[in-house]
Amino acid sequence: QTPARRAHQRQPRRAHQTLPRRADPSRAPLSPAQERLWFLERLIPGTPLYNISRAVTVEGALDVGALSAALGAVVVRHEAFRVSFGEAAAGAAGNDGAAEDGTHGPVQRVTAPADLCRPLALPVADLASLPQSRRRAEASRVARREARRPFDLGRAPLLRAVLRDQGGGHRAGPERHTLLLTVHHLVFDGWSAGVLFRDLGRFYGRLVDDGATPERPLEVAEAPRFGDFAAREHERSEGADGGRWAEELAWWSDHLAGLEPAELPTDRPRGAERGLRAGHLDVALPADLVDRLRALGRDRDASLFMVLLAGWQALVLRYSGARRVAVGSPVANRHDAEAEAMVGFFVNTLVLDVDLSGDPTGAEAVERTRDRVFAALAHQEVPFSRVVEALAPERDLAHAPLAGTSFALQNAPATDLELGEARVNAVEGVHRGATDQDLVVSLHEAPDGGLAGTLLYDSALFDAATARRLAAHWRRLLEGLATRPGVPLAEHDLLSAGERHRLLVEWNRHPAPVHRHRDLASMLRATVAAHGDRAALSAGGVEMDYAELGVRAEALARRLAGAGIGPGSRVGLYLERSPEAVLAIASVALAGAAYVPLSPDYPRERLAWLLDDAAPQLVLTHPDLARDARDQLGPWLRGAGRELWPVDPAAPLEEEARRTAAGPAPAVPSPDDLAYVLYTSGSTGRPKGVGRW
Repeated sequence: QTPARRAHQRQPRRAHQTLPRRADPSRAPLSPAQERLWFLERLIPGTPLYNISRAVTVEGALDVGALSAALGAVVVRHEAFRVSFGEAAAGAAGNDGAAEDGTHGPVQRVTAPADLCRPLALPVADLASLPQSRRRAEASRVARREARRPFDLGRAPLLRAVLRDQGGGHRAGPERHTLLLTVHHLVFDGWSAGVLFRDLGRFYGRLVDDGATPERPLEVAEAPRFGDFAAREHERSEGADGGRWAEELAWWSDHLAGLEPAELPTDRPRGAERGLRAGHLDVALPADLVDRLRALGRDRDASLFMVLLAGWQALVLRYSGARRVAVGSPVANRHDAEAEAMVGFFVNTLVLDVDLSGDPTGAEAVERTRDRVFAALAHQEVPFSRVVEALAPERDLAHAPLAGTSFALQNAPATDLELGEARVNAVEGVHRGATDQDLVVSLHEAPDGGLAGTLLYDSALFDAATARRLAAHWRRLLEGLATRPGVPLAEHDLLSAGERHRLLVEWNRHPAPVHRHRDLASMLRATVAAHGDRAALSAGGVEMDYAELGVRAEALARRLAGAGIGPGSRVGLYLERSPEAVLAIASVALAGAAYVPLSPDYPRERLAWLLDDAAPQLVLTHPDLARDARDQLGPWLRGAGRELWPVDPAAPLEEEARRTAAGPAPAVPSPDDLAYVLYTSGSTGRPKGVGRW
């Protein structure tokens, strides 16, 4: 066993502990995870971001009244469905805004079963009356509407249902319905879905068999209360249990210090705030590939999740060029015996960062990921919100904190929903159209032994085609890991044969013409002739169209030609970023010479080096910089024939026009003549001049 696995197995287990009961069953504080979600909900009100929706397709006779009553019984049984959220009333136990149990800020209030309508409202969307050709589109519209409709957190229950009646099949087949269930994430998670379906099926069967009525409602035993779990987690976050989380939090702070999310290339620039709009792509991995990935995991003492995660992190590495790749991953966080039968928001997020520097092989990447996952699982109880608070990353509404992508392999116990004699064909997630991360991958086991799931992508950043290409590259990378685990990650080919052909052949089939017979001077003159009355530059109170720029640049070019400047010559520019710099560059180009930037911010030693190495015949500067230039360039100026010329874009245009007419015409340059010389920073000890034509 690896050291990380042994450390994980040494962690204390609490499987036989019982949650302590809180004193006031009518209210409870929020758990740390709930607090973070509640705050984000308040920050972005009316968002469907935290809605969880499931569509249950049912064929056969369905008792709608019994289904409604069974849903009501589920609400009665599970406290999480009967809570609403608000803030502790000021003065409840004094004037400090505390509630009677000492909680401050947000609280969850529990509605008594007697105060709720026992049969849950179950509106029916009648699609049977529609033409068969319109039913599919209308069914999708109803599902999207329900998934995206926000909840009022101040009203219980935070569960709603809609039944789509789609009538019979094409040939008068059995009745067909779809039950749409939507729950807010504040009271629900992936594991809770199995608990909900188990109890819903059990209550529906009893109602159909026993014939319960509103006058004689179904007797329901209350499940363990989620509020007790939330109260205990709240106490731990306040240090009331002796600082149980302190050691774990210190570990996370140490291991995630300096972490920055890997930046993926996007189709559009990232805005100042997240758009929260999501695109949706179905993804699947075939059974034979999954079997080979499992075998790779067995060889490396790693689970299938670890192998898949290593592949995803390797893909992010290839796309971003980052050395350290961090991915968020949810864990069930149900360590108490009672929690397994409870509905609620237990899930926690682990930040799994893996150092993939040094171009490891696929097998080595799996091993590094395995060790990181085991280490994180050994410290999994501290809430993600507390990790974020401890690390205190710079607030940035455009990025998710710590990790920009999320990866999940759902392994909650599967529970089939049974509704009497009716046949439940499928339980599917409904796309809510929102995400708070760049990319979210969620997979589950498919009936054929493969994996199926979804890729959610921020549609403000990525196009659908980009998401499809990314998913295809991930699958190709996984194929490479399964087939050649000893090959370095950088050598696994992501491109398909079609992509490679498109890149190397199709996109190079019609090259753009290169006008090698045209020099820079003639192209500048053609631009001036074509756009003379259009604005050429505007800065610092100077406005100039192309016609004026052409006159002034030609005048200075003729002066340069009169001083012997032409093709093969170099002219220094002691100028700031300014209109005169644009004018100087254009003039040097028209004269057929090359310019050499000499920034006034450069140290005197660097300027001396550049002047000695580039050997310009003269230097152009602005009149306001002339004194500074003489001071900085003094030793060079004292050489024979070296001059400092002023460039003034405000000089009278008539005078410039006369100079243009009187001066000698510049020599005609060649496209092969040097255009400029730029120097490197000199970090190796000596600046290096790089010339371009």
